[in-house]
Amino acid sequence: MLGRIFAKLLGFCGVIASIYLAFAGWMEVQEAQASQHWPSITARMIESSYTQEERCSKHERCHFVYKPHFVYQFFVHNTRYQNSKIDFGDPPEYQDEALVVRHIDEHPIDSLLKVYYDPKDPHKAVMVPGKTFGSPWWLLPFVVFMCSLAAMFGKPKR
Repeated sequence: MLGRIFAKLLGFCGVIASIYLAFAGWMEVQEAQASQHWPSITARMIESSYTQEERCSKHERCHFVYKPHFVYQFFVHNTRYQNSKIDFGDPPEYQDEALVVRHIDEHPIDSLLKVYYDPKDPHKAVMVPGKTFGSPWWLLPFVVFMCSLAAMFGKPKR
């Protein structure tokens, strides 16, 4: 009995969490679409590097992934802003170090590049505007929601 109440409470919390995640995801998609209409400005690259991360799984051997890291600065109405966001998707990951090095070489320190910023909040800026989601992160609210419903309304094992 107590376990069933706990399962319903846990399921209810999951429903609330999935609603929150869905809303946050929807807001990000809206912002990504709006960024296609943001003004652009010239920025200066102040950091250009990459990180190496080792990934291991039970059935595969370990391998490295490489992630670019950029920090650019720009001025709007004589106010300096700084950002590191490339786009609205997941940060790119490369299996091949040569590919990330090529990406870094395209944006060396002190180079100029075009960035897009939110005119209402210039702290929000991206190097590539628009919706560029690369992973199925948007499935998470659905999965949480379905598991929560199963916890709330599933038949208990005897």
